[in-house]
Amino acid sequence: MSEIKIINPNIPAELAHFYAVGRAVRESIAYQEIDWSDDHGLDQIIGEKNLEFRIFTAKSSEGIGRIAAIKYKEQEEGIIGWFECSNSQSLSDSLLNAAIDFLKTKACKKVIGPINGSTWNNYRFNKTAEQPLLPGEPFQPLYYVRLWETFGFKEYSTYETTLAPNDLFEPMTMAEGQELAEQFNLKVVFYPAKPSPEFLDKMYDFYHACFQTNPLFHPIEKEAYHKLSGKFAQILNAEHSLLVTDNEDNPIAVTLTYNDVYHAYYEAGKIKNPLHAKKRLLIKTIATHPEWQGKQIGTLMINLVHNLANESGYKEIYHLLMFNHNLSATKGKEKFVTKKVREYAIYAMAI
Repeated sequence: MSEIKIINPNIPAELAHFYAVGRAVRESIAYQEIDWSDDHGLDQIIGEKNLEFRIFTAKSSEGIGRIAAIKYKEQEEGIIGWFECSNSQSLSDSLLNAAIDFLKTKACKKVIGPINGSTWNNYRFNKTAEQPLLPGEPFQPLYYVRLWETFGFKEYSTYETTLAPNDLFEPMTMAEGQELAEQFNLKVVFYPAKPSPEFLDKMYDFYHACFQTNPLFHPIEKEAYHKLSGKFAQILNAEHSLLVTDNEDNPIAVTLTYNDVYHAYYEAGKIKNPLHAKKRLLIKTIATHPEWQGKQIGTLMINLVHNLANESGYKEIYHLLMFNHNLSATKGKEKFVTKKVREYAIYAMAI
């Protein structure tokens, strides 16, 4: 028998307990070489007028767990996130039932997860491995997938991390890339290491235009986006991140990369696993404004980033967390014959 507790997120001690439950579950797992960092993205939805949510913790003789249930006003489906649970089907079922019972009161007919509030935060289950290959990669005990599938969840959308070849068919310099971009009256520049607030406002509008057709995408406030951008700036690889702009400096396309902190830790002797011995470039974001898609601008940028990486001595280049039906991901696999190394999924079920 599981004891379910509804957590009041406006009471600091209760919210701290919610986070502590998640950390206690993760810290009981021995495979982690680097401390697991809880996603405190709940601060983005507490007080948000566009949604309703409820968070729960549970405990039984078999362990502990937690979960969040979220209903956006403009969306028919409910969302489940912040799921952490001991390896107990009965405990997991209790948490999932508590979340679903709440979402039913909001007239939800379908539930999707795991999504920690929105796709700006952690989401997806890693189906391939419990140990993260790359920083920023979603990972969790693989038994989470079994717990959800046994409950009745089915795959809703899938994603891949792929290893790209180093020897691209079209070597290209920045000068050559710029010459090609000029045919469309565009400019290719390096993404700024310290973006200004005005620049981030433009990127905020750009991303919302790019992702507006994604049914899982939810806008966040500009202030929250600025905070997330500030965090990402700490790991941004500015020497291998590119931006295409028009003559008014509006963003047209972006390819963002970041540094492999696992490799840095390996070189410093902080972790010992030879899995992290190679110097790797991590491509996080490939996005093109909808009005400019189909003009091979994304291909141009990937060519440039790969060639810059080769010149800098990177041994491996990864395309991270690409949606399998995304145009850029599909075209990338066609052109570059990438190799899948990780697979992830979001799950859904009718309620």
